Amino acid sequence: MAADSEFWFDNHWISDATTVPCGMSRPTVQHVQHVELAGYSYCASHSRFHRGLKLYGELPPRTILPSAVWNPHGGRRRPAVMSGASQAWCSHPRVLTYFTVLRRSGLVRVSMFRRRWVAGCAAVLAFGLTACSGSSSGSGGVSPSATGSATESRYATPLKGICPSTVVIQANWWPGLPDGYLYQLLGPNPTIDVSKNRVEGPLGATGVRLQVRAGGPATGFQPVTSLLAQDDSILAGYVGTDEAVQASGRQPPVAVFAPYEKSPLALIWGDPAWNFTNVAEIRQSGATVLASASGTSFPDVFVREGSLAKSQVDTSYQGSPDRFVAADGKIVQQAFVTNEPYLLQHDVKAWGKPVKHLLLQDEYPAYISALAVRPDKVSTQRACLAKLVPLLQRAQRDYVANPAPVNQLLLKVVSTLHTGGFTLSSGLLAYGNATQKQLGLIADGSDGVLGSFDTARVGTLIGRLVPVFTAKGSTPKAGLVPSDLVTNEFLDKAVTLK
Repeated sequence: MAADSEFWFDNHWISDATTVPCGMSRPTVQHVQHVELAGYSYCASHSRFHRGLKLYGELPPRTILPSAVWNPHGGRRRPAVMSGASQAWCSHPRVLTYFTVLRRSGLVRVSMFRRRWVAGCAAVLAFGLTACSGSSSGSGGVSPSATGSATESRYATPLKGICPSTVVIQANWWPGLPDGYLYQLLGPNPTIDVSKNRVEGPLGATGVRLQVRAGGPATGFQPVTSLLAQDDSILAGYVGTDEAVQASGRQPPVAVFAPYEKSPLALIWGDPAWNFTNVAEIRQSGATVLASASGTSFPDVFVREGSLAKSQVDTSYQGSPDRFVAADGKIVQQAFVTNEPYLLQHDVKAWGKPVKHLLLQDEYPAYISALAVRPDKVSTQRACLAKLVPLLQRAQRDYVANPAPVNQLLLKVVSTLHTGGFTLSSGLLAYGNATQKQLGLIADGSDGVLGSFDTARVGTLIGRLVPVFTAKGSTPKAGLVPSDLVTNEFLDKAVTLK
């Protein structure tokens, strides 16, 4: 709904209420204690007798916030101000939320939204519309000190006349930890384009420019594979193995660089009595597994293979920690090990303690955020990719060795863009860097090369994912093989983390 309105790139909150009353059943009306709250009487605003409660929702662009019920005669100002001013709502990345909106014509299913929980994002609403973001408009620069090691002398491979004058990379979310190596390549003073959610600057001393485009909410949640197919100016974009398999029948991508050797995808829980070491143990415990209804394939794979029971998978996860906290941690929830554990411990005051996790790499070793291009560009941009990909490898190695300067740039960019509530903190980035290093998420591939793909691993994933997507109606390419999805052709075999 937000994506289809002019509010999509604005910083306002939208507050509205259902025109259809709730709680109209005879038993509900007969409860005396409900009479004053619901105001069962004539409603002048609708020129009829109103029997029930009004459901109020607060909708900042790209975010869905919890709703409240209110007396229908109170108007919109009071509930908006009270609910908005008395609570602080924030977010949780990389999860999709579905929200049902009631209106006169009936139920309307609103497409994908994301929400994210981070402490300290207070909202104040008045008359249903008020500013929510402190981000500035226009474009801004970043001081040379913010980019630290991203110096021209470090990245000087000539690309002018070989690559496009502006190398465009499409991300799949707002700037964050997975983008570190790209921001490492930006020059000393990149431009932040608030209106288009892009960051651009010289790509070292290569003679060309680098433009990194935000994705997810910034692109109306269009899959990166679709953006690659639609926009010829995009050279490469972030595509995970599961998305690549799913899109192979329509818009096949070919990944040329793997920023992550191991996936940060994990399952977390808070019950100290649980010490799961594999997914099968979770099934044996009977614990509920809370996952998102969209954007994740591992629950379907595990259910199909018998590692989880279909009855214990709950796909109502909407990104907030409410369910986790309400269950006192006695629930298993999907997460990224570089993100949710920190937020629950440090930013969710109702929890405020460590959680346990099971990294899914051993049982679901998908490559996440792999840098992929369209198949035709493997040929047309072969000379460019042969020189660019080794720069990406070196930038990733440099970022891992010294992430602090680039993290400053990421914080600056996110605080400048209108992200609709998504934020980063220095603590979260530092935690993510440390966790990546500790768990070896960014590491040399099985062949000892940084950024390489294990084709046997990809082949196994194809065999597991094809039946899942076929059953859902997204039939992958017939006879799909690893070489359709990944290539190590452009990697510099001398670049390693060792």
